[in-house]
Amino acid sequence: MEKYSYSKLECYKGCAFKYKLKYVDKLNFFAQNIATELGTCVHSIEEDIANAIKAGETINYIALKNRLILKMYELEHKYPEAYQELDKADKTYTEKIYDYLDSGIYRLEKYLKENPTYEVVGTEVSFLFEFSGVKFQGYIDRVIKDTATGKYIIHDIKTWGVPKEDKELVTPLQFVVYVLAA
Repeated sequence: MEKYSYSKLECYKGCAFKYKLKYVDKLNFFAQNIATELGTCVHSIEEDIANAIKAGETINYIALKNRLILKMYELEHKYPEAYQELDKADKTYTEKIYDYLDSGIYRLEKYLKENPTYEVVGTEVSFLFEFSGVKFQGYIDRVIKDTATGKYIIHDIKTWGVPKEDKELVTPLQFVVYVLAA
C-alpha cells in the first residue's frame, strides 16, 4: 500500500500533474532557493537546541550562531538580488537573520522557562499510521510534553517572514495529519 505524507497531499492538492511528475514518474525538479536554504539551516539549529535541552546539555549558542552567520554570508553571495529584497514585513534577509540571532534563537529555551511543566520529548519524531485504508508517514519537528497534564504539544518549525493570521491557520492539513499521528 502506498504511503502518503502531508507534503504529498499538498503537492497533489496544488497540482495533480506536478504530483504525477514528482511521485509517480520520480522526476526530481526541486530547486533550492534562498528561503529553503535559510529555512533548512534554522530548522537544523532549532533541532540541535531541542536535542541539547532534552539531553540536559548546555546549548552552545556561539557555535549555532556561527553556523547561521556562515550560512548568511553564503546566501548573500549565492543569491545577491534575492538577499536584498524586502519581505512582507519590509525586512531583508540580513535583518531577519539578525532578528533570529538576537532573540529567535532563544525562543524555545524561553518558552520552556515560562512553562516549567513542559519538557522536550522528541525531535524529528517519525510516524507511520493507517487511517481509512490510507497509510500516512512523516516526521514531527518537535514534541513537547506537559508533565502536569500528560498532554503533548506539537511544534512545526516555520521560517515565515511574518506571522500568519488566524484565518490562515484554521485546521491546516499538516496539523490534522500530526494529530492523527499523535
